[in-house]
Amino acid sequence: EIAQCLVGSEMCIRDRLGAALYGFLNGKMQSGIDVLLELNNFEEKLDSTDIVITGEGKTDYQSACGKVIYGIARKCKKYNVPVLVISGSLGEEINQLYSMGVSGMEASVCNIISLNNAMDNAEKYLCYAAERVLRVLKTGMELVQNEKI
Repeated sequence: EIAQCLVGSEMCIRDRLGAALYGFLNGKMQSGIDVLLELNNFEEKLDSTDIVITGEGKTDYQSACGKVIYGIARKCKKYNVPVLVISGSLGEEINQLYSMGVSGMEASVCNIISLNNAMDNAEKYLCYAAERVLRVLKTGMELVQNEKI
């Protein structure tokens, strides 16, 4: 309750430590992905970037709520840099990510398999998914180069 009073109703406090730092130690509430992107000069790098490929374990409705993909897509959209997402799986309500700057999404696992299998073979499945995405990208580039679109 004290943290709620200190922070106000507009900010969501999920973490008591974060609330304590904010309220009692004059901390500053910031998005984790925003801090990481700023520390790595992400926006400066976008000036010379043609495409960004990113991902996470599972892309779902939560991905649009300030997680890594949201942060990256938002910055890339500002610079008109397309974002492709490769994730372990794609969940529900992911279409909202398109309006946030994501151009396309691919799941690394195409079949119904156990979580243990997916984790044990994550590198292999990720490579397969990356190849699928890059082949589609190459096809698009060839169509443009040959003036077919």
